[in-house]
Amino acid sequence: MTVAPPFTLADLDQPPAPAPVVTAVEPAGYDDRDDFWQARRALAAVRSMARDRMVSPWATLGGVLAVVCSRTGPHVVLPPIVGSIASLNTFWAMVGASGGGKDAATAVARELLWLDDFVPTHEVGTGQGIDSTYTVQTKDGPAQFCDAALFTVSEIDTLAGHSKMSGSTVMATLRKVYSGSALGARYADKEKRRPVKAHHYRAALIAGVQPARSATLLGDADGGTPQRWLWMPTDDPGAATWSERAAEFHMPAPVGGLWGRYPNLASAGELTDKDVEDGLCITPKPRVEIKVCDTAREAVVANRRARLAAGLLAQADDLSGHALLTRLKVAALLALFDDGRPEITEEDWQLSEVVMAVSDRTRAVCAAALADSARRANVARAVQAVERDEIAANHTEQRVAAALARKLRREPGWIGRKDLRCSLRSPDRAHFDAAIERLVGAGQVEVEAVDTDSQGRRVDGARYRATGGGSR
Repeated sequence: MTVAPPFTLADLDQPPAPAPVVTAVEPAGYDDRDDFWQARRALAAVRSMARDRMVSPWATLGGVLAVVCSRTGPHVVLPPIVGSIASLNTFWAMVGASGGGKDAATAVARELLWLDDFVPTHEVGTGQGIDSTYTVQTKDGPAQFCDAALFTVSEIDTLAGHSKMSGSTVMATLRKVYSGSALGARYADKEKRRPVKAHHYRAALIAGVQPARSATLLGDADGGTPQRWLWMPTDDPGAATWSERAAEFHMPAPVGGLWGRYPNLASAGELTDKDVEDGLCITPKPRVEIKVCDTAREAVVANRRARLAAGLLAQADDLSGHALLTRLKVAALLALFDDGRPEITEEDWQLSEVVMAVSDRTRAVCAAALADSARRANVARAVQAVERDEIAANHTEQRVAAALARKLRREPGWIGRKDLRCSLRSPDRAHFDAAIERLVGAGQVEVEAVDTDSQGRRVDGARYRATGGGSR
């Protein structure tokens, strides 16, 4: 397979080549969708560079769109189709085993875009830490010194650790970040206040997730966390059929950086410490509402009407509650990555369906891995319980057998079953049969069938004595 020619922003001045028609999403085989990757030269370049660097094309695309998101200003928003305007903030889970190339795919994405700007990258810590990414406390009060950031979580266990801390707000804060809601609590101590206005900040989050460790995200379904994430696989089954490596493939640096041609869409990034000391702060740009094609708009409206009519608890376990909003975000980012278009076309909407299908299948892999881990844990607990019960029962039988042996050794002759059993404490009598069988089997006790008891009444029973006779 030949490698697609390098894509640069200068190509946007050339007439576009005919794009393959994106077909309906198939139930399987998402690893090498040629119709998707060849629909645009930018997408072909992503797959070519990913395979040249031996990383997953889908994880690389996720990294690219996350970076594009973080470089798009918070003033660029989705229109108010349902409720108010919607943020483009996105969360990306790079799913794979340890050493599967999660960080490598993100690094390739950054290299592919030739970033040279002031947008910072931060590791996620606490909810308050996210607030302080954008706002600092000055002598004149809170001041916003940053309007965009790329957040990372190298391993999802790190986020799990922060979320389990006493009083942690990180998961709740992330849910607010997804929708672009206002951040920052109203602390009594003014020095702790870090307010950030709604839709005045941009955030993209990339997290490394091992399927069996994904409970941090999938386990918070009631809070709506899984639906807010896009799940990209870090494997590449199609690599087995990729016959040629592009040994010298590279992405030429676009003139002026990623948004050199579209300054009206770009984020400002982070001001310097000197700027903050001089009293400067981020100045919001005029709002830009992304246009949405009729097909996408109608799908969102129809879904919303169905959910409104479904009842309060009808979709309590539904993991697709935010699916169409997330798909709108993906379509918008694909449009911005393609040619800086603040408009979702029919093709953008079709391409976003493929990305969402990949995300849904990858999330299903994580859910299956968690279910398998839960089954294994249940089996292990059951085996432990059985072993514990067997040990306890064996110990009890040994103790009851010892008591019976002592009783029989003290008696000079035979003792009937009823009398011998009644010599035990009430809780131990349930273990009489097993204990006496143990003694008979060991040759310590003799047993003889009897048809009458000590008072001459007919019975179907037995009597016992210590082997060799007992002694007082």
